[in-house]
Amino acid sequence: MRLYILPAAFFHTTAGCGGTRGDDRVAIGVGGGAAAAAGGGDKDGWILVGAPYTLPDWTERLPADRPSARSRHAVAYDSNRNVVVLFGGSTGSARLGDTWEWDGTNWVQKLPVSSPSAREWHSMAYDAANNLVVLFGGWTGSESNETWVWNGTDWQQRFPAQSPSPRDDCMMAYDSIRNEIVLFGGWAGGPDNETWVWDGTVWAQESPANIPTARYAGAMAYDSDRNVIVLFGGSTGSARLDDTWEWDGANWTRNSSDNKPSARYWHSMAYDSARQVMFLTGGDAGGINDESWEWNGTDWTLKNPEVKPSPRMNCGMTYDSSRSMIVLFGGYAGSPSDDTWEY
Repeated sequence: MRLYILPAAFFHTTAGCGGTRGDDRVAIGVGGGAAAAAGGGDKDGWILVGAPYTLPDWTERLPADRPSARSRHAVAYDSNRNVVVLFGGSTGSARLGDTWEWDGTNWVQKLPVSSPSAREWHSMAYDAANNLVVLFGGWTGSESNETWVWNGTDWQQRFPAQSPSPRDDCMMAYDSIRNEIVLFGGWAGGPDNETWVWDGTVWAQESPANIPTARYAGAMAYDSDRNVIVLFGGSTGSARLDDTWEWDGANWTRNSSDNKPSARYWHSMAYDSARQVMFLTGGDAGGINDESWEWNGTDWTLKNPEVKPSPRMNCGMTYDSSRSMIVLFGGYAGSPSDDTWEY
């Protein structure tokens, strides 16, 4: 019999291995069980040293202050000031026009002199080159094509020479290699398939050879390790979508995966740069969903954390790189919610 010494993180679980798990040490005897581990069997044995591996769970945060319950809002992470910025949304009966920031401990309402009008289904991304949160579009009683920027103190409207047409439920993410915000699709009187980029001053429409199906209510985030923007799912207006696309700054490429989330829309995505995976949760997949999935650039993997938010859609989610945490707020979970979760 051979005996191996391995770090505990080598194994995700001891289930089915005849092992025991403790705080500081995990001992596993495969096949021969305790006899093998003691040298009395003919099977190999393992001793794992160190803390046991555990899958990450969601943690609900309970701040003293928080935004009111809502869905259809937008959030973005300001990596210069290390705060998550939230704007607007809907209570279900009224649109909202408030601005909040999450510092990892508490939500703080901001009281800017100028502000976008109350809206829902708008999009936001952080422009790191200019240290500004950029907001585009949304539903204000009609589709909007306004561009606003937040500097941490006040909102300012920008008036570029050209803009995407009025729309809501579009997808937007910041490409840190090319220093531009990329916008795709949305509802512009119908599902749209245009690709636009914002360089901090002007919007420019791209003309890629390959284009995803026209859609709205998908999710998009930037993979800073592979330098591509990842798009998943959405709705054509008559069907939910389950396709994965990547934008490399010049063209869209569809990726195939045997494993993938079911077709859905109004889900949320954020890139976890510490673990180098794209993280997706929730949405409407024929019902409100609470699944968590990860994309590694090749395949999707379903995660099953023991603790997680209730099923929901239209929540706000982004990645806090200073704390290596995915932050989620609110969403529609049978009714608008006001809970804060981190993963």
